[in-house]
Amino acid sequence: MGFQIQSTPVLPQDFLHHLEDPACGAVVQFEGRIRNHNDGLNVNGLHYEAHADFAEAEGNRILTEAQERFAIGRCHAVHRIGSLGIGEIAVWVGVSSPHRQEAFLACRWIMDEIKQRAAIWKKEEYSDVDPKWVGIADTTESDASEARYQRQVNLPHFGTEGQQKLKNAKVLVAGCGGLGCPALQSLVAMGVGTITLCDGDRIALDNLPRQILFGDADLGRNKAEAAADKLRQLNPGLSFRPVAEMITSENVDALLENQDVILDCADNFGITYLLNDAGLKNGIPLIQASVHQFEGQLNVFLPESEGGCYRCLWPEMPAPGCVQNCAEAGILATTTTAIGNQQAMEAVKLLLGWKDLHHDCTLLTDLRSGITRRLTRKKNTDCPTCNGRSMQLSSVKILELHSPDLHNLLSNIQKVDLREEEEISQSPPSGSWTPAPRMTWEALPQQLDKSTPVLCACSTGIRAQAVGEWLQAQGYTVYIWKAHATDVPQND
Repeated sequence: MGFQIQSTPVLPQDFLHHLEDPACGAVVQFEGRIRNHNDGLNVNGLHYEAHADFAEAEGNRILTEAQERFAIGRCHAVHRIGSLGIGEIAVWVGVSSPHRQEAFLACRWIMDEIKQRAAIWKKEEYSDVDPKWVGIADTTESDASEARYQRQVNLPHFGTEGQQKLKNAKVLVAGCGGLGCPALQSLVAMGVGTITLCDGDRIALDNLPRQILFGDADLGRNKAEAAADKLRQLNPGLSFRPVAEMITSENVDALLENQDVILDCADNFGITYLLNDAGLKNGIPLIQASVHQFEGQLNVFLPESEGGCYRCLWPEMPAPGCVQNCAEAGILATTTTAIGNQQAMEAVKLLLGWKDLHHDCTLLTDLRSGITRRLTRKKNTDCPTCNGRSMQLSSVKILELHSPDLHNLLSNIQKVDLREEEEISQSPPSGSWTPAPRMTWEALPQQLDKSTPVLCACSTGIRAQAVGEWLQAQGYTVYIWKAHATDVPQND
C-alpha cells in the first residue's frame, strides 16, 4: 500500500503488483486522464504542482483510512506532476477486495478524498484565454461537512455542538427490513458517525416494496451487508459495521459494547425480549417499534425510567402464531417508513440530550386515519428484568451446515418443520420430521419430549427462531436451522 507523487508518465501495469492478494477476487482501477475541454473552454494541457512530502503523507493516511472503512485487501495510488498533454493519466487508483462492490466503493472514496485533501494544484492551459490555476479542492473537509449539515445545524437547540454529538455517536440497528431501512437512511443522512447493522436474513422479492434501500439487483444478498453498501454511497464519511447474523444470547453483549443507543427494528418478539433484557443489563437505551397493517407502535425504554421496560408491559413472550406477521396480515411501505423514521427521530433526540422523549408512554399511530395516541406506561414492581433480579436471555442456538454440533445431534434430536403446507408440497422434507405449520404450533408441547433436543427449521430462519424462543421458555433445549428443512443433512 502506498501513495506516490511522480513526474514521469503513469503506467498502470507498473503498479498492479501492489494489488496482488490471493484472498481478493476483485481488482478495480481508476484512471483520471486529461480531457480537451472544461467549463466550455478548449484545453490544450494541464500542469500539476505539489508539496510532495505533504501530499504523500496525506495520501497514505487516506489509503489507511480506506482499509479501515471498507472490506478491501490492498490499495495503491499515484499522482503525476509537471506538464501533461491531452489523454495522459494524471491520477491512478487501484484497489483489490474479496468483493467487487467494496472495491468500487473504496476506489471512488479514495479518489474523492485525494481531490479534497492532498496538497496538489493544477494549471489549465487553454486555446483562446490565459492559463488559470485551479485548486484540486476548493473547500476543506470541515467546510464540506458544515455545508452538508447546515440546515439542521441552524435548528434551535442543535447547532455545531449537536452535529458533533451525532458524529461521535454509536448506534446499533437490529433489523434492516421495513423499519430498519428508513431508520438507517435518516440516521445516515443526519450524520450519525458509527452504525452497526445486524440482520441474518436475505433480501427476497416481496421485501422490495417496503424495504426502500434495496432493488432487484440486491435479491439474495444479506440485508445488513447490502444496506451498508447503499448507505456508504449516501454518506461515505460515516463508519458502518454490517453483521450478517441474527442476534442471539451468544453475540448480543459483544454487539452492544460501546453503543449509545439500540434501535429494535426487527419486529420479532424473541429479539425484542433479548434486546430489552440485554439493554437494561448494559445500561443502554432501547428504541423499540413494531407494525401491523396500517398501524405502528413505538416505545423508548431508558434504564431507571419510571416508564419501565418491555417486560413490564408483556412479562412473557406470546406464543408463536397468536399475532400475525407482515406476510400474513399485509403491510404498506408508508407504514414502515413512518414508524422507522419515528425511531430515528427518538434516537437523535436521545443522542442530543433533549428531554422530550417518549420514555414513559407507548406511542400508537394509525397511518390510515392519521390518529396518534399516547398510552402512559408505568414500571411494574414485580418485573424481574426491570428490577435487575434476573435476566431471561435467549439460549436458542443457531446451527449451520458446518456446525460441529450438527452431526453429533442428528442421531438424537426431534426435528420440527415449520414451513407452510404450500412450501412443503414444493419440497418435501427427507427423514423424520414433525410437520408444524403456523396453525399447529401450540400443539407442539404435546408432541415433543423435553428430555431430547429440538431442531426447528423453516425457509428463512425467522419462524424457526420465534418457535424456538417459545419452546425454550417452556424448558426445551432448542436449536434452529437457518435454511430449508430439506437442507438438513441426514445422519448415516
